[in-house]
Amino acid sequence: THKYAINHYSSDGQPLGHWAGPNSEVWYVHLRKDWHKRFRTGIKWQRFKHGNNYPNENIGGDLLIGHADLLGSQTTPRETRKFLEGILTTSKTTEVYIVFEPFNDLYVSSGIRFLELTIDKRKRNTNELYFNVQFDY
Repeated sequence: THKYAINHYSSDGQPLGHWAGPNSEVWYVHLRKDWHKRFRTGIKWQRFKHGNNYPNENIGGDLLIGHADLLGSQTTPRETRKFLEGILTTSKTTEVYIVFEPFNDLYVSSGIRFLELTIDKRKRNTNELYFNVQFDY
């Protein structure tokens, strides 16, 4: 984020740069195998970390709040901070999928997605099984 809130680079509340925003880290791996021109499988893995502001201290974790803005009982702006400092949110996603094209532009896909979300050392797991039929014309 910038020193003054008016200088934030956003449009309609969304960052113009990377979607993760400030004080964030993203790792992404996607392996895909095309067995045939109409049949493919793959696996995706992503880890996303974001350091949010403390309730009473601005550390630059919010795109819409400038460095000079004070939160809660904060009396002076912080000039230095560590990377990923703050209330840490971690999201790990693993997905295995299969895609088949029985006819031109008709896709049938299925997969399973595992999500592990940790916010300030509180962990929550979600598993999702999906089936999709898509027609691209």
